[in-house]
Amino acid sequence: RIESIRAGKPQEGIPPERIINSRLQRVVEQTLNSLLTEYNPPAILAAVVREGRVAAAYACGVRKFGDTTPVTARDPVAVGSSAWVFNGTLAGRLVDKGILRWEM
Repeated sequence: RIESIRAGKPQEGIPPERIINSRLQRVVEQTLNSLLTEYNPPAILAAVVREGRVAAAYACGVRKFGDTTPVTARDPVAVGSSAWVFNGTLAGRLVDKGILRWEM
C-alpha cells in the first residue's frame, strides 16, 4: 500500500492527502532519490508507518535495468539480507535530520 512514484510523478497507491507527515514525506523522497542517483539500483521503495498509518511512502526507479517501466508498489521485490542494512541506514539518516528519534 505504498505510494508508487517515479521521478516525482504519482502513479498508483495512496493518495498524497493520506500521507500524514508531509515533512517526513519530503525527507524520504529526497533521501531515496539521492540514493537512487548515488548507487544506481533499478529501484528503491520505502514506507514509514506510525501507529498503523502511513506517515510517508515513496518508490522510485524502474522494474529492472534496461527497462523503462516504472516500479510500482505491487511489484515483487527481492530484498534478501540487505534490507536490514538499508533500513537501518535510512532510519539513521532520518534521526540525523531530526525527523525520527531512537527509542530505548
